[in-house]
Amino acid sequence: NTLESIALIDLVKISDDGLGNLTDLKNLKQIVLSRLPGIKNREGIIKLLKNELPKCTVNYD
Repeated sequence: NTLESIALIDLVKISDDGLGNLTDLKNLKQIVLSRLPGIKNREGIIKLLKNELPKCTVNYD
C-alpha cells in the first residue's frame, strides 16, 4: 500500500465500482480523474472517495 498518487484519464471501461475500489488504497494523497465516460454517478464517486480517503485530494474534471 505505498501508492500515493494516481491519475486515471481517458479510460473507457472503468466503472463506478472500479473507482470505488480506490478506497482500499489508504495511502493515496492525490487522485486525478478525467474523461471517464463509463462513470454514471460522478458526484457519488467524488463523495465516496473524499469520505473514505479524507487525507486525499480528489480532482475530477
